[in-house]
Order: sequence, then C-alpha cells, then structure tokens
Amino acid sequence: MADDKGSVQNRLDQAMSGNSPQINPDEQRKYLGTFRERVDFAITVADDKNQNAIDQLSDKMKQHPNYQLFINGNIPEEQQQPYMKLASQNNAKFTLKNNSAYGTKPDEYAVVLVAPEAIHQDQIDFDPDKTSSKKQDDQPKKSESWFSRLFHK
Repeated sequence: MADDKGSVQNRLDQAMSGNSPQINPDEQRKYLGTFRERVDFAITVADDKNQNAIDQLSDKMKQHPNYQLFINGNIPEEQQQPYMKLASQNNAKFTLKNNSAYGTKPDEYAVVLVAPEAIHQDQIDFDPDKTSSKKQDDQPKKSESWFSRLFHK
C-alpha cells in the first residue's frame, strides 16, 4: 500500500510540473507532434520543393477541408511559404511546429496533413509517380470528330 501511495504521489508530482509521460514520443516526433494513425498525407524535406507534391497536397486539402496542416518550423522560411499560402487558399488551419526535436534531414517530414481523429491511412507519403488531378485536367481531351464517330464504331 505504501508503494501505491508513492506511485500516485510520483504521478501527481509529474503532472503538476508538466512532465507527464508522452504516449509514443518517437512517433510524435516523426509526425510533427501527432500520431501516425491521424496522418493523411506527408511530404519529406527532400520532396518539399516538388511542385507535384504541392499539387497532391492541394488535392487532399480540397477533399478534406476539416483536416489541419502541420508545417515543420525548422525548415527555411522560403520552404514554408508555399504551404502557408496553400492552406490560406483552401481556408485550412495550419500550425508551424517549432520544436527542436523536429529535424530537417531529407528523410524527415516537412509537412503533414492531419485528421482530427484516427483514420489509419495506409499510404501517407508523397508519391512522385502519381499525378495530381490538376495535372490530369490540364491534358487536352482527345475528341473524335463527328465523322469518325459515325463510321468507326
């Protein structure tokens, strides 16, 4: 019983000092302060200048207007600007995450689009092989002439 009191007292002391333990701290550091299960789309520092990545993020933001954008505040400001502008254009909430634990190595995340609850998305990373709907819409559609439709069915 004395052990339980010590345990409870330690927990209360931690909570009062703000040093309560985090759940999955490594995962939260990787995904800019959130859990993997809430992430819908993420762009690494290596891909953050890729226009196709920005286009794919824009598509995701249009599909999910209630999602929030987390931007790594440790990357240079000129790399943050396109994402802040995109969030403003889509009337989306965004947060600059300035914790020193968020790195700027090429394989670490620069931007993460986050749902308010767990969504368990399988593929979250930017896919350079996938084209955005914007790119697909820009391609002219090949229409057949009236004559070829009439005689080549």
